[in-house]
Formats: sequence, C-alpha cells, structure tokens
Amino acid sequence: MSVEVQNLTRRFTSGGTPAVRGVSFVAPGGAITSLLGPSGAGKSTLLRTIAGLESPDEGRVLIEGKDCSNIRIQERGVGLVFQGYALFEHMTVRENLAFGLDVRGHPKAQTKARVDELLELIQLRELGARKPSQLSGGQRQRVAFARALAPRPRVLLLDEPFGALDTQVRMELREWLVRLHEKTQLTTVLVTHDQEEAFEVSDHVVVLFGGQVAQVGTPDETYDRPVNRQVAEFIGGANVLASGTVVRPHDVQLKKSSESPSKITALRRVGGYVKLTVQLASGERINAEMSQTEAIAQALSEGDRVEVLFPAPSANEFIT
Repeated sequence: MSVEVQNLTRRFTSGGTPAVRGVSFVAPGGAITSLLGPSGAGKSTLLRTIAGLESPDEGRVLIEGKDCSNIRIQERGVGLVFQGYALFEHMTVRENLAFGLDVRGHPKAQTKARVDELLELIQLRELGARKPSQLSGGQRQRVAFARALAPRPRVLLLDEPFGALDTQVRMELREWLVRLHEKTQLTTVLVTHDQEEAFEVSDHVVVLFGGQVAQVGTPDETYDRPVNRQVAEFIGGANVLASGTVVRPHDVQLKKSSESPSKITALRRVGGYVKLTVQLASGERINAEMSQTEAIAQALSEGDRVEVLFPAPSANEFIT
C-alpha cells in the first residue's frame, strides 16, 4: 500500500511563497517513512495534503496507485495521529476507541471485538474503563494511536506524535511504535524534526528544507552519504571541511599535545560524553565528541592544544 507524491505544490496565499514546492517521493508499502526537516520545512503541510486536509495547487497524491488528490479524507482510508491526543475527556478509553466505529454504524458486537483487539494491541487491556485524565501521557498517546487504527486504515499518518512528551517517554514510545508496526505492517508516514527519532524508527527518510525535497533514502544512506552541506550539517551535525570532506563529531580523535597548532575553544560535559569545539591551524572550527572517561583520562580542558586525527575519507565523504 504505497503512497506516492508527484510534483506536489501547496500555497496558502495567492502568489505567495509555496509552503511545499514540487515535492515528489514514494513512501513504500508496509514501511515507515519519515518526513524529516527543521521547523518550516513543509512537513506538516505535506502530511495534511496526503491526508486530504489540504488540497494541492499542483501535483497529485496517489495511494496504492489511485489518484486521491480530489477525494475526501473519509474516503482515503487514512488514520491520523497528532501531537495532541484529542481524546474525549468525558469518555472512557473503551468509549473513545468505539466512537469512530459507532459513527460508521458498525454492529455493537463487532465494535466490542475490535476494541478488545486494540486494547490488547496497545497493551492497555486492564485500563479500558479509565478516563483519559487517569492515564499517563504515553498511555494517552497509545490510545490516540489505537483510535486511528480502529477503522482499519490503509495508511497511518503521524504528525510529530511524541513531540509533547518528555524524553524518556518519547524513547519508550519509539520502541513501542516499532513493535506496533511489526505487528500491523501498516504503511506509515511520520513527520518529525528529530533526526534520532527518524533514524530509529524509519525504513525510509525524506529530508525537506524550505518546502522542497533535499534527499530521499534509507537512514543509513542519508547519514553516510549526504548529498550536500545542508543535509550533512542537519543530519548528525557533521563537520564539512573546506576540502568538502564530511566528518562526524564522534569520528574525530583528539590527543593532547602542546606541539599542535589546533586548540580546544569550548568543552561541555553532557551526561556520559563530552562535546568539544576545536579550532584547526587553518582557522576552521570543528565539533568533536568523546566519552567523559576519555576526556578525564587526558585531563582535557578549554584552551588545551590537541592533535586532531580524522578517519581515512571514502569516495562518498566528499560533498560540495
């Protein structure tokens, strides 16, 4: 059940700068595809256009090869999950999950069976009688997922669903989403600005800047072979040297040396590792990372001179 976007453009004002311009990509069937980019890249506009909440000014949206550009959202067979849970606070979890099925006129016995199935799927079987206010943020978001899955959509669309949650809960829900996808194999499109999130859960990544596609590929392809400086610096904060060489901060090796012309201009401890900024003899500044254990062993501090070692470049590590 693939989703294909063909040369899609969406403007919000006549003659204004398009929020999305000439975007084309394919979200493979049965895979998780992330739309990844900074704020204002057009990710949510693109997702809403796929869903049918926005109409394209140009281009098409195809679901399973069928042009859905002018088809109502109710007829596209998509499930939507947003950052806000949008649950009915006066209803129990069971009633929230049953609501969409009841509106569609499903028989009560069929609805009950589907709700039971969904509660089992999201691992909240014992909490069906609770109201949303009695659940944690992570539990409420799982209910929101289950409600989107209730009518058995062909495609699941997720607009930064974990954005309002704290770091630990986000990490737990990422793992849960991967397990959920393994069970459902539902074609999924996820909007996120979090590179770690995109790389952890996705099979396919579409990188967007300024409403246009910058790169499309697997997480490994995108990380290892960025097509330009903008992608390299956004994905993993890579250093792009004047030579065009791409060097990731964790690949930079530093050795304290009073003879070296390179020096540490900033050092920040972040949990179990240390982030450093180093000024090279050329005047270029690069970012490096190392374990806190290693930094302590070398007694590194701001102002220290260090020898800088880079990994041997491959043919794919040069960009313009």
